[in-house]
Amino acid sequence: MAVSDGTSTVRRQVLLNVLEGNQPPVLDDVHSRLPVVLTLPDSTVELRGGAMDLEGDKVSFRWSLVSEPAGSAVRLESPGEAKCKVTSITKPGSLVLKLEASDGTSTVAEELTVPVHPVNAAPVIDAAQATLATLAPSDGTTLLSATTRDPDGDCISHWWRVKACPPGARPVFAVQSGRDTKVSGLTVEGAYEFELTVVDRTKSATRKVVVTVVAKRGTLGH
Repeated sequence: MAVSDGTSTVRRQVLLNVLEGNQPPVLDDVHSRLPVVLTLPDSTVELRGGAMDLEGDKVSFRWSLVSEPAGSAVRLESPGEAKCKVTSITKPGSLVLKLEASDGTSTVAEELTVPVHPVNAAPVIDAAQATLATLAPSDGTTLLSATTRDPDGDCISHWWRVKACPPGARPVFAVQSGRDTKVSGLTVEGAYEFELTVVDRTKSATRKVVVTVVAKRGTLGH
């Protein structure tokens, strides 16, 4: 290709790929969602997939079950569509499914493994408290701490937040994601309500801790 303004000419090569015969479709974004993490007693999940065809041919889809946990009898509600709901999931383990895409000439396939997690118990907050539940503005700092566990032994995460505080107050956490954390900035009189949330892979628990800032030290207590 050449372009000229009458004085100068610029040339650029244009490369074309010439393919022999019809090209198969290309599968894209084969996954499961709704829910993304399937945990019993949830018993359904939606499969999704797509495909691109170089020639623009119409692509048809077919889902099939490759394997399932022993004792299962899962159902594919719409196996001939790109989106397929799987129901009657009752056993933990791995569901292995296959998506095929055809343009009428060629067929391609991809397997998808869907982990099915057993019934999950929520984490437990056995206790949550402040080292100083009542303090003076001059103190300004207390320690929030908690005793937590998960009945299934799952990894758990912690998060503290300010649920309510006096107008103008600016509490600051030292480690907001810690099971225990110092909180400073408690210099305005009134009640400070802190909330701890503990989460595992699917469930959560919350607990409230109230700290009161008062002006007269004679009224302070632990």
